[in-house]
Amino acid sequence: MPFAHRMDASNEQLLKNRIYEDIKNLNGKKALIRLHILGDFFSVSYTMFWDMILKDFPNIAIYGYTANNIKSKYETSRNIASTISFLRNIHKERFSIRFSNDLDNQFSANSFDVVKPVKGKSILCPVQEDKTPNCGACGLCWSSNDKQIIFKTH
Repeated sequence: MPFAHRMDASNEQLLKNRIYEDIKNLNGKKALIRLHILGDFFSVSYTMFWDMILKDFPNIAIYGYTANNIKSKYETSRNIASTISFLRNIHKERFSIRFSNDLDNQFSANSFDVVKPVKGKSILCPVQEDKTPNCGACGLCWSSNDKQIIFKTH
């Protein structure tokens, strides 16, 4: 991703005036939003912004990944991870945020360098195995609740 740019998501104007308005301008068209190509959830209030989006716009679904972890030594990370788990329970299939390299969590995304796929428990990303043409044609990351997804490190 040589042309990716980080945005300051702590900027309330970006969240409320740009992101919120852009989603509002979809006028009810369904959209699946991939959060954090660069970055992560950085606060509970930012995480709750996405709760507001899901409550205000039933046409929106969100997926992505987080390095935050319930067992982190950092309180902020634990609080964010707890909030993400809470939102996953509330919004079910519409908020599919996987925990990165959390081997104890069934709804995780793990690096092949950390763990190998286990039959019945996890699956190697079909796109990376050339079993499906692209992420949109697959959808396991946001639709499969019963298997960990394993990614080749890149």
